[in-house]
Amino acid sequence: MTQKYQTNYQDLLKMMAMITMVIDHLGLYFFPDLVIMRIIGRYTMPIFCFFVGYNYHKGVSFKILIAGIILYLIQIYIINGGVFTSEKLSFTSDGDLIIPRILYDINNEFVSPDILITIFVGQVYISFLQKYLCNFWFAYSNVVILAILDICLEKAFAYGTLGLAIIVIGFIVKYHKETVKVLAIVVGTLQFIHTEYYFNDFFTFTPIQHILVFVTSFLVYFSLVIKKFDNVMVINIKWLTRNSLSFYVGHLVLIQFAWVCMAFLYPQIPNNIFFIHQV
Repeated sequence: MTQKYQTNYQDLLKMMAMITMVIDHLGLYFFPDLVIMRIIGRYTMPIFCFFVGYNYHKGVSFKILIAGIILYLIQIYIINGGVFTSEKLSFTSDGDLIIPRILYDINNEFVSPDILITIFVGQVYISFLQKYLCNFWFAYSNVVILAILDICLEKAFAYGTLGLAIIVIGFIVKYHKETVKVLAIVVGTLQFIHTEYYFNDFFTFTPIQHILVFVTSFLVYFSLVIKKFDNVMVINIKWLTRNSLSFYVGHLVLIQFAWVCMAFLYPQIPNNIFFIHQV
């Protein structure tokens, strides 16, 4: 069996990213006060985006675009009254409107399109500039520009243009493997800055949580440099990691469905499910 069809270190990193992604989404939907779950989830995006660029060959995947649009429409349907209409909300004796906490978090944190759309745009970006991105300095200048643009375009994509920058970094490493140690530092640093800057809008990190954010970003760096991506692994997980799109869509739909059911069946649980918004 050739290396192409064997489980490798890249598959292991994707598996770790899948696990942290599930933890992140469970925290978002069911345990919004457990900030540690969201911090753990910060490992996911840079790993997946890096390998989108690293594994790019030619063309774009419209399956990713279609899946991203469907997930985004489901999200909008939930937020804008398809599930929670004014008749299904209630008020406290003090006049506070009780709304599902997740609606507050999504509306403030995830108003941007699904990460799959970011990945699709990243593929389009590379497809148009592939000839030039093979040049290290041209590609790296694109990374710098995209990272700067993230300041004003953070809401245009999930994770803003930062996700696009990391996709380009993955593409650079594919053709300039000697740069992986330096560019892995860039990936970890971008992730750290993004978490500290944007998540502070929703959470007030404690000193320990600041340290955990740093540790998560360091693990992103460490994961990308500790082994070669094509190193063969004994365990067989490629059946899952090489169907990551199906896993992503499936787990998110299941979590959203379970959350909607729980929110209707157990409205008396305010701590994890509901957020009180002063009107």
